[in-house]
Amino acid sequence: MDREKTQQSFIAERKVTWEELERILDRLDILGYRELNRIEINLLGRLYLNTVSDLAKARMLFGEDALSLSLNNLVARAYGKLYLQKRPRFIEFVKFLLSGFPALVYKHVGLVFVSTAIFASSTLLGFLCLP
Repeated sequence: MDREKTQQSFIAERKVTWEELERILDRLDILGYRELNRIEINLLGRLYLNTVSDLAKARMLFGEDALSLSLNNLVARAYGKLYLQKRPRFIEFVKFLLSGFPALVYKHVGLVFVSTAIFASSTLLGFLCLP
């Protein structure tokens, strides 16, 4: 009973934070980052950190229960928005092929020759072993 009371008190104290984080994430899903103002973007980071802290406290106090699962889902959703990985563009791939790759080959030209020699000699040996 005491644990249940503690959990209800914990939820009552922190629920506004979680709901605000969820509201901003919902807006972000619909509108994207361009429509959020600077205050909301800063708030998103703070709410995320507070919710991560709440998740740690909830796991410590109440174990892996429905509250922890719910908070974990919210934290995972926010993490996906905050730490979004930029997808490589085709132009970046072309730049790498035209300048980055040749520079790497030049930098490791000795190893490239050694690996080419090993490959060629293995191919020749295999060809000579055929009847």
